[in-house]
Amino acid sequence: MNAPAREGAALVERAAAFVAGNGDALARARLAALRGEADAASIDSHLESRRAPGGGFTSVGGGSGASVEGSLAVLELLDELAVRSGTFASDAAAWLARAQCDDGSFDPAPREGGPAGGATRSDDERILLTGRVLAELARLRVGSPRVIARAGAFLDAVFSPERVETGGPAAVVAFAAPATHGALERADEALQWCGRTLEKGVRSGAWRTIDALGTLLVCDARTLPGARVDASTLLALLAVEQAPDGGFGDPRDPAPVRIEATLLALRSIRRFGRGGAATKIPG
Repeated sequence: MNAPAREGAALVERAAAFVAGNGDALARARLAALRGEADAASIDSHLESRRAPGGGFTSVGGGSGASVEGSLAVLELLDELAVRSGTFASDAAAWLARAQCDDGSFDPAPREGGPAGGATRSDDERILLTGRVLAELARLRVGSPRVIARAGAFLDAVFSPERVETGGPAAVVAFAAPATHGALERADEALQWCGRTLEKGVRSGAWRTIDALGTLLVCDARTLPGARVDASTLLALLAVEQAPDGGFGDPRDPAPVRIEATLLALRSIRRFGRGGAATKIPG
């Protein structure tokens, strides 16, 4: 094993040890899945514990009622674990369809009183959330064509280069992720601006490497149109952001935030590999 390969293996080993030693049961189950040792019973138990009365899923620590964020998180977890069907995905998608706002967006706190309530939050909050929901519905193929079309029309209407350039990684994800999964009419234009913004953020240091990799991961793409950086370039820079304890993220951040960042690093390595091939996460 050459020196770069040894360094890469050490990075993965230390990151995995950080998650195993500091993560909760779900984090450890996600780590096991990355190692090819998924515990389906543990994942099912976690998801069942978050199922809310009347459909949908709760946010972690967010009370007993279903929420858009909670139901989206279930879809994102199923996507991460490569589960493309089943009752959890369909139940979350069905509840999200009922929670969709009149203008096609998704609101973090929709008004009660009907299957398609009015919006209560700012445009920016709704745009970021709608992009994430739309990407998962399209990627997992569990959203109805009408729900997907209405959410796509909302994002097409509010897209602007300025919104992408000034919104950070979250804004790029909001437009690039649904665009790469065929859910936006203005996909080509959006992807060009998203790619340029990603590259500018990386080269200027305004974006962390982990943020750029996370963007490519949710887009399921090694790069974006308009960007002259790709996953291989970013993986080569990843070691700089690993903390002495093996984790990623700011050491001052709460443990759950750092666990999420570290799992994101491991998922990126697993998905994009080194030298273009997917990399196994050792046990």
